[in-house]
Amino acid sequence: MILHNCYHHLPTFPPTYTPTPTQTLFPTLPLELREQIYHHIAHPSTPFPAPPGSIKVNMTLSYPYHPALSSAWLPTICAVSPAMWVDAGLWLIRNATFTVGNKGTLALLTAFLDTMPGTQGWDCVRRIHFEGFGRHAPDPGNRNAYIAFMARCPGLVETRLGFEIRDLVVPPPMFFPAWYASTCIFGVRADHRGVTVPSVLGLEEVVREYALWDVFELGSVNKITFVLARVERFVWFKGNDDGVFEVGESLGGVAGGLERGFWERGRRVEVGVEDSSRFFYAEQDFLF
Repeated sequence: MILHNCYHHLPTFPPTYTPTPTQTLFPTLPLELREQIYHHIAHPSTPFPAPPGSIKVNMTLSYPYHPALSSAWLPTICAVSPAMWVDAGLWLIRNATFTVGNKGTLALLTAFLDTMPGTQGWDCVRRIHFEGFGRHAPDPGNRNAYIAFMARCPGLVETRLGFEIRDLVVPPPMFFPAWYASTCIFGVRADHRGVTVPSVLGLEEVVREYALWDVFELGSVNKITFVLARVERFVWFKGNDDGVFEVGESLGGVAGGLERGFWERGRRVEVGVEDSSRFFYAEQDFLF
């Protein structure tokens, strides 16, 4: 029976539940061969074995009808039966890099992981990219929801935290349509009180604003990347390229501070900054 658009067909699995081969579509095959089949069904253009992080699951493309069965990102083979849900679903979670666009899609991923037996779904998460990390600073004194999510993933090894220039400038820069850029004077922002020169947040301000010290609780993480996105349809107060460099330098200071913090705690964690356009063109070396 194919499961259609509803959690109601999914039983509550015992915490230690593991599908037996006879419950899957390939009862005579061991787990390793079943997972190879799942890979070719879900990602036929990706070579097997897949390089770490090469399988992308973009949660921003999902529709919030029923998170677990959203055809935009979940391989259809997962919906064949409850046993396949677990067998193929855990394969996907172990091998995918999940891209989460906002808190709404964070809830989507949370709901999906919670359908797995016990904490098995959370235990299998390895890589996650919070594309909208910089847009959702926690209220003062509260924990960062994205970091709290990662703390529930004991096997997490890599995370990418997305920022836009506007997230790290105070006061927020005045944006202009690109066609209007030639008529604007950059470097200042004027209002009825006079002229204010925007400033980029420093290490302590960024850490405080986003409650970043909590990342030291992520015991299995070995790589953290700050991804700085350009907003091509706007022009920053100093121009897009200069803005990327100046804010990138600030994030570089944050990355260095966190890397030292891990070192002082006896851990070696790689922390760096990437320009999102460089990542798009597969130039994945750190900028700072």
